[in-house]
Amino acid sequence: MTLPKSHSALVVDGVSYDMSHLNAFGVTVSGKGLEPGTDLHVLVKFSNHVTTERALHGQPHHTFDHHGTKRAFDHHRYAVSLRLPQILKDAFFNGALCFVSKDYGGHENLIMIELENGERWSVVFCFEPLPNGVVLEVLSTHPRTKDDTHASRRPLVFYARTCMFKQHRVPKS
Repeated sequence: MTLPKSHSALVVDGVSYDMSHLNAFGVTVSGKGLEPGTDLHVLVKFSNHVTTERALHGQPHHTFDHHGTKRAFDHHRYAVSLRLPQILKDAFFNGALCFVSKDYGGHENLIMIELENGERWSVVFCFEPLPNGVVLEVLSTHPRTKDDTHASRRPLVFYARTCMFKQHRVPKS
């Protein structure tokens, strides 16, 4: 899958929604690189799933995702997406915890839980290796209803470094 590095504005019912906050950006984590004393470089990219939901059969759609699937704009997801870049930057430097979770298709991704106006939201993502760092691919966001308090959590940087050292997607599936 290839996520875009930039996102154009999305026009929904004559209203233009700026998506530039979802353009790719870099984060550097000091001292966590491949060699002792080097830095870990992270490229953060976003799927349009963070602002849309799958368009149901016969439902109007506003865009297509990176797989060519019809997607419908979601105002609630869009509102949360406005904070995502800062949430992710902070996650690297504040030791945010995340865990591995399986989706309905059995694929594993990482999930970080965020609060938004008293609601629990999942930020679904994975890491892919780069020659000199990793890509954090934000695959989706959605309200979280499942109780996951029992899930084993590790720091976000742990998963990024695992990807960098093993040179494969984390989680692997």
